[in-house]
Amino acid sequence: MDGVVVLGRTRTKPVHLVTVRRSGMHGRIGRFRTGARNTLRLEALVLFSLSPEALLEAARRSTGERVEVEGPIQLIVYGVPEAE
Repeated sequence: MDGVVVLGRTRTKPVHLVTVRRSGMHGRIGRFRTGARNTLRLEALVLFSLSPEALLEAARRSTGERVEVEGPIQLIVYGVPEAE
């Protein structure tokens, strides 16, 4: 699923989101995707990684020259951080 991370009042970054199957967050995202709302705001524990799909697409477009990777950031969304 594609999403946007808000970095500041006027700064955002497009990202690809994945969740852990059968987790509470996976269910929450699934309900959002099938619902009528078009925005979901949440604070969550995430792992930053590179999107294998974006890297593969860039590699396919490259002919040995440098190409820009579109949407290289992937967030693996685990859930809400635990309270201390």
